[in-house]
Formats: sequence, structure tokens, C-alpha cells
Amino acid sequence: MKLGSLRLVYMGSSDVEADARLHVQTLGGNLRFFLDRFGARVASVRHGAGADIVFASHMAGKSPILFFEVDDIEALRDAPGAMLIETPIGPGVLFEASGGARLGGLRIEREDYMENAWRTPGHEGAVRPEWL
Repeated sequence: MKLGSLRLVYMGSSDVEADARLHVQTLGGNLRFFLDRFGARVASVRHGAGADIVFASHMAGKSPILFFEVDDIEALRDAPGAMLIETPIGPGVLFEASGGARLGGLRIEREDYMENAWRTPGHEGAVRPEWL
């Protein structure tokens, strides 16, 4: 099994808006979405053609998860401690390397799902910061 491109760096944040603002206003990133739903605030920023950085309040204090694109989710099931997950953009697997790095594989099926939800007028979870 071979991992594809790094697609998401899923990071905990105790202040999602401040982190997103820094990456957009100071570092020149592009805010892809910012949602507040189900008790969690989540914002995604992209710099250039690189992976999205996703800031998540429900992950505060935890190590980031590096998500790589994969075609065959089933091939990752045998990774140590593998756990199947379903994300808004497609199915995935979470696992931890022996050194403690948190990794994931995603099969991207709905690439712009979160961004489209955020851009939908009247979306109840959409956060539209004044600084945009």
C-alpha cells in the first residue's frame, strides 16, 4: 500500500478564529471554510497548492493528524490500531505510527463539500468573520 499526496493537516486549536485569521491576514492563505456545528469550530486554510490546514476546536491539545490521499482504504485496515472513519469528504482510516505520529488515509469523494456548505447563503453553521 502506498500513500498519495498529503491533503490535510488536521490540527487542534484553542482559538480557531485567531489561527485562521493569522493564516489568512498575515500569512496570505485562502480561507476555504469556517463552520461552527455540533459543538466544534472548524476552519480550513490553504496556502498555494499545498495541503489544507484544518484548525479544529475539538482537537485542542492533541497532536496533529496528517491525512494522505489513498485509493484503497481497505489496504490500510491492517495498519497498527487502524480505525475506519467517515468524513464529510469521504471515507478514511486513522492510525498511529510506532513513534507516535498520527496518520490518516482518505479517499476523496466529495472534495469541496465543506467549502460549498460554508458558501451556501443562510447555512446555519457558517461563520463569516468580519476580517474577511
